[in-house]
Amino acid sequence: MESNSIIICSDIHCRDFWKPVLQIHDKPIVFLGDYLDPYDWEGFSFDHGLDNLEQIIQFKKENPTRVTLLFGNHDANSLWQKNWASRFRPSQRALNLYKDNISMFDLYKVIGDVLFSHAGVCEGWYNVHSIKDIENFLNKQWNEFLQHPLEPSSLAIFDCGSIRGGLELYGGPLWHDVNESYNNNPIKYVQIFGHSQLRQTGYALKANIEGKSMYCCDSRAIFEYKNNDLKLYGND
Repeated sequence: MESNSIIICSDIHCRDFWKPVLQIHDKPIVFLGDYLDPYDWEGFSFDHGLDNLEQIIQFKKENPTRVTLLFGNHDANSLWQKNWASRFRPSQRALNLYKDNISMFDLYKVIGDVLFSHAGVCEGWYNVHSIKDIENFLNKQWNEFLQHPLEPSSLAIFDCGSIRGGLELYGGPLWHDVNESYNNNPIKYVQIFGHSQLRQTGYALKANIEGKSMYCCDSRAIFEYKNNDLKLYGND
């Protein structure tokens, strides 16, 4: 496995763009979360997204150490069956997929010097919660969530800022918006995340900041992180 080359699938939302990764056998693959709740005008149905999610979970089961499935805010809504994110559909099938396979998902993933999460760890949220060790903090929060995953949670990782309709100052790693606090990376890792759909498909927004870089991937494409750079997959 090429540890210096990582494949990233940004937010899927029932689309099919991710399927070429099924043919990749020698690199780690990270899905950034938000598998359901389609943009209807794109032509992908919710049921199609459920079929996709079943296939993605099976892909993870077949490649447990190479494939990472991150958990996003829309995934929490499907698990809790709460209309707290746009385009939500009540669905027993979705609930069962998340409930029965919750152990397949992670809040974050560290590979080398890169921390992957659904929406990123922003400076404002990091400081509000006086975080000293990001991995320890995220692990404790995620483990507490996993004790009662079917109950809507007020844990800090689910903080939603006002820019996304929430009550907090800043969003956590499931809700952070790139327009909230994106001018400084508060942690020791390069960050790669999705969540915010950007102005064009295949675009990645890089914060040119002091310290480690932060990349927000548009939610419609496959990316590759290689040689300390993020680019659209296949653009050699």
